[in-house]
Amino acid sequence: MIAFFPEPYPDELLYSICARYHIMSRNHDFRHTVEDLFGCRQACAVYDFPSRLAALCGRLPRGSSHTPASLIRNHTLFPLYQPFLTDYSAGKIAKDMAASNQGGTIHCSIGVMASSIKSPRFLRYCPVCKESDITEFGEPYWHRAHQIANLRVCHKHGSPLSDSDAVISAPVNKHAFIALDYNPVIRTGNPSHDNLERHITVANAVSWILQNNLPTLGFGRIVHAYHRFLKLRGLITCEGHVRQDAFRQAFLNYYGEDFLQEVGCVLVNGGHQGWLAAMVRKRRNSAHPLHHLLLIQWLCSTPEVFYRACLQIQPEIVVPNALNLSGIHAKHHQPVSMAADREGPEISKGAALVQNSQLGKRRREWLAIVRRSSGVCRKQLRAANQAAFGWLYRNDHDWLYDHLPAPLPRAKAQDLRVDWNQRDQHFANEVRRSAQVILSEARPKQVTVTAIGTHIGCRTLIQRHLDKMPVTADELRQWVESTEQFQMRRLDIVARRLQSEAVELKSWRLVRVAGLRPGYSPAVAARIQDWVG
Repeated sequence: MIAFFPEPYPDELLYSICARYHIMSRNHDFRHTVEDLFGCRQACAVYDFPSRLAALCGRLPRGSSHTPASLIRNHTLFPLYQPFLTDYSAGKIAKDMAASNQGGTIHCSIGVMASSIKSPRFLRYCPVCKESDITEFGEPYWHRAHQIANLRVCHKHGSPLSDSDAVISAPVNKHAFIALDYNPVIRTGNPSHDNLERHITVANAVSWILQNNLPTLGFGRIVHAYHRFLKLRGLITCEGHVRQDAFRQAFLNYYGEDFLQEVGCVLVNGGHQGWLAAMVRKRRNSAHPLHHLLLIQWLCSTPEVFYRACLQIQPEIVVPNALNLSGIHAKHHQPVSMAADREGPEISKGAALVQNSQLGKRRREWLAIVRRSSGVCRKQLRAANQAAFGWLYRNDHDWLYDHLPAPLPRAKAQDLRVDWNQRDQHFANEVRRSAQVILSEARPKQVTVTAIGTHIGCRTLIQRHLDKMPVTADELRQWVESTEQFQMRRLDIVARRLQSEAVELKSWRLVRVAGLRPGYSPAVAARIQDWVG
């Protein structure tokens, strides 16, 4: 448990809070800060979707009100992505951020790794916000609303954002929490004057979503809402298909190529390809929030209007290619009739009621199948109930995948091509030789599994498959040092060197030259007294 934790500021990144803790704690090494906060030295400094938050909250001072959910909600970028995910994806990502130690999988699950919009290389700040924060709070800090990829201006002041020196894409030190400097460099990429208002509108939309913590909408509901607004613009055919060429041209006329270039959302040639066409098709994966916001701004001005429209769509009544729908008028925010020219509202209402009752029957049927098929994998369940699965897949896709049985763990195939006995003996000899080399180095270095594996050149193999190499494991247990053992070895080396130089042995001198931090164990203290005499 740590003695203190900085009080978060409004819209502050958790990364920034940890950076301020590093300064206040006066730690010399960022790994010490990581160990203080997360209980291990392997945790990385991640600005957008950090993990191990449950471990962090467990180490906060008594009486702290912070929870993993509150940190995710108020101090990460997850709330910007949450509305555009499914319930299952959002729940899994939030769970991984709280408990997982595999932070890299979070970026894959949320779609950042596969997105055409790349994360910024540097942390960014608004010069006006920085001065305002120093006046109000006494220090500057990183705002999360400034760290969105390709966002060019501050939503509060409309001023261009500046890149700092804090590298977050492939940093030199992955454990480093870098605080915002009082006098940082100013490297602004000024957006064109003609597009400034559009940049400010996008920044305001981002800020509104971050502040309101919206629940998930689901892919089906979002696409259905897009089709409603496109129908108002006459961009949906009578069969329910999007007029892609006209859709692309209208979107391009609204924004212009220069603005889309500035935000990194250029349209490819051909209306039936690219990110814009994919936004209004049936989706199985998530899209970047910036893509959603650009389309929403064009269709209905603000994300608030679009979100209200989505809430009026009942997921269980979503019918693909339906002609008779109801929507939200983009100007007046009121429901308007969208019945087809050839069919009246009575037919539309009757079709919705029939569809709703049929869907309820199909759902109950599927839940009964799942209860009867305990222990059956998804593939077998689908093969045995093709009719029920197919109907729900076409008409209620999100609900179906939220009510499938949990995937069964995959059994690891045994690789018979590897002679593990021979490999075990080989690595045992290499471990012994590597440990002796590390111990003989002039500058003391702790003998760890990582150090030995790196020296051998097979660190990952040793760490992942040590259970298959018992002789190597025994050899590692014999040579690997604990922190206490390493400190005592450093003391011995320093004491012998000082004796050879005829320097008087003092406790403070041994501690300083050996580089021991306060809080060393009683055994180390006893070793110091043995040398001092």
